[in-house]
Amino acid sequence: MAPHFAQGLSGEEDVLWQKLLTPLETATAMEIP
Repeated sequence: MAPHFAQGLSGEEDVLWQKLLTPLETATAMEIP
């Protein structure tokens, strides 16, 4: 899920956020016991 502030960006910027956040969120989820 992208942060709320990302929803105000253009589609292209939103795609960039998704590409950055997806691996970060995956790593975070894996670290949660």
